Amino acid sequence: MKRWRKRRKREIVTDDLMEPPPLFTPKRSMKQTLVGEESESEIRRLLQTFDRQLTRQKRRRSEETVGEWLQRIDVTLDPSIYHLVRYGETPDSAISQDQVEHLRHELQVHLQRD
Repeated sequence: MKRWRKRRKREIVTDDLMEPPPLFTPKRSMKQTLVGEESESEIRRLLQTFDRQLTRQKRRRSEETVGEWLQRIDVTLDPSIYHLVRYGETPDSAISQDQVEHLRHELQVHLQRD
């Protein structure tokens, strides 16, 4: 029969010159979404939401670019709007509302088709 040893609690050595340890350390989730944490960009949020609504086989893989992913799941969208917002200096306000609505419509059509 094995006996488990209890670990001894180590004393925290603090020097007068050292800062005290933090009382609260927030834990961050290691799970990432399509493009990291929830974005402020409406276009990026649309793609993140779309990704979450897909079946597991159709979700974006970590090694795929957005263009490769859309091509693999047969969505006929040009990812240039996403690239402008994600990688360019273009703010979300510079993209017309018509383009955003077109993207939203195309994503909804694909979800209803499956």
